[in-house]
Amino acid sequence: MNSDGTATRVRSFTNMEWGLKLRWAPGERVYNSQTGKDNNLLKLSKNAPVLSLTHTLGFLDLKNIFNRTDFSVEKRFWLSAFGHIDAEVQAGIVWNAAPFTKLYVPSSNQSIFLTPNVFCLMKPMEFIMDKYVGLYATYYLKGWIFNRIPLWNKLNLREVLSFSGVYGGLSAKNIPGPASPGLYLLPDGCGPLGKMPYMEITAGIENIFEVLRIDYVRRLTYAKDLKGWAKNGIRISMRISF
Repeated sequence: MNSDGTATRVRSFTNMEWGLKLRWAPGERVYNSQTGKDNNLLKLSKNAPVLSLTHTLGFLDLKNIFNRTDFSVEKRFWLSAFGHIDAEVQAGIVWNAAPFTKLYVPSSNQSIFLTPNVFCLMKPMEFIMDKYVGLYATYYLKGWIFNRIPLWNKLNLREVLSFSGVYGGLSAKNIPGPASPGLYLLPDGCGPLGKMPYMEITAGIENIFEVLRIDYVRRLTYAKDLKGWAKNGIRISMRISF
């Protein structure tokens, strides 16, 4: 977008980023592979809280400077005989004006497979924001209900419920227009959230054949006038539980 309201097509761009990540998990027990990277950590215990703070500094086309900070906390909550809850809170902010490629877009997965901390029924790039807070929680009931049903309890099936939600906003400085020249136009169908957060819930059964999990997924908000897109669905995943 130009200052006179016209648009110029950009055929390519150059991007450079530097990032710093701090991770604190007091009391955590893990097995680490030889590479020593976070994605190779095998957690032996999830009782310890895990706090992560990430800051990214970047340059787009050597002129647009952007700063983004993200913070997350994850923790397992034991409920005695009622199972446990795995929860994670995420939050972040983009401090200055930046093209939409550097803003926060909630992750969505359009496949039939269930992915943790990813929305199942959100359109790709449906929402965009420069500040956000998200909550992802999964409640594993460990058969607390199924084990009380005669005959059904012989199947060793387990109940699982989950909730995913995100809320955020898009500042005027990051909305393309004559007042904020130099920003890329937003893709069609992409825009900020309204007054309500985006929310999804799932209800599923796990330990099917000891490895399979099947969930019913429901989109709770921004579904009234949704056309050509599913408001609910079925997702599957593989999970081995000891």
